Amino acid sequence: MHVRAWSRAGNNAACVILAASRDEGYTMREQVFGALVNQGLDIYLLENPFYGLRRTTSSASLATFSDQALMNLGMVWEARALVEYLRNSYQKLAVAGYSMGGHMAAITAAVCPFPIACAALATGASAAPIYTQGLLSWSIDLAALAGKTGLQSEANDRLRRLIEAADLTQYAPPLRTDAAVLVGCARDGYVLRNEIQRLHKYWPGSELRWLGAGHVTAVIRGRSFLRSAVADATERL
Repeated sequence: MHVRAWSRAGNNAACVILAASRDEGYTMREQVFGALVNQGLDIYLLENPFYGLRRTTSSASLATFSDQALMNLGMVWEARALVEYLRNSYQKLAVAGYSMGGHMAAITAAVCPFPIACAALATGASAAPIYTQGLLSWSIDLAALAGKTGLQSEANDRLRRLIEAADLTQYAPPLRTDAAVLVGCARDGYVLRNEIQRLHKYWPGSELRWLGAGHVTAVIRGRSFLRSAVADATERL
């Protein structure tokens, strides 16, 4: 596990912030969320398995779906362990992330046996539509997954079923859904609006906010908006 901590004496709350797809190192998350430390919230940045110092190949683009699944599973396990480790050091704990990081943060909150806050940013109930309907669907080699010519449709269905194992509606909601803030990007070509709304409906008491940006531009133009979501979710705990 590789972690970078930003802390300030006197802070009594902390947030574990998970990385998005291809977000190696810590620079992007530091730029987006670093200012939270001066607002009373320490941040702990986990580096994903297979990324940065943990790379096993020459690229951050994972070659197989099984590697993607292992990375996601590792993210949740490590985030869950880190939250447990920090539990006795802070009055309030949160988990957050953007895109893939947001989805894994939401799963972490769902499987955590004690109350934590959650800021699930630019993510929905299921990632399946992202890879089978959204813009990222073009990056999937369905012919390789199918194994035989003409079975791409069946391969797409199989991929969808596998990804739906991580559908958040397959898990009980977090203990404190009232301390969950969801952020959707109004012009997102990756995460479908109905998936964000479906998660909001499944987590009663959660707040859904819309940012007028696309999936990529949000982390450039909407940084204060994203920080506010994290800070507000934590404050409600």
